[in-house]
Amino acid sequence: MQEKNRVTMVIGGAEYAVSADEETSYILSIGEEVDAYITKMMQSNEQISTTVAAVFAALEFCDRSKKAESGADNLRAQIKGYVEEAGRARMEVDEARREINRLNQQIQVLKVKLARLGEVSE
Repeated sequence: MQEKNRVTMVIGGAEYAVSADEETSYILSIGEEVDAYITKMMQSNEQISTTVAAVFAALEFCDRSKKAESGADNLRAQIKGYVEEAGRARMEVDEARREINRLNQQIQVLKVKLARLGEVSE
């Protein structure tokens, strides 16, 4: 079992110890992003407490997450449509190739018949 990475970070003026499977640099970058958002909120309105700023940060990041999930779902649906369309196109190409082969064979038969007719009339 992989050992969890332990990281200490400061968010909104408070120190937090975090343990996670992700890389330390990733955990720190998330902490920095949350801290920057909370700090910005508290600087924009000095009456906002750290708790209120943290709630707004949670709402903001949750909103971003939901929108990203929705965007990913839309992309997956588009890709699925493209894959299905490509599959249909491949089937049409295969069918067209079979028809071309059939017509080429028919042309060869007709050429042979035409050659025979030419021999008869001479």
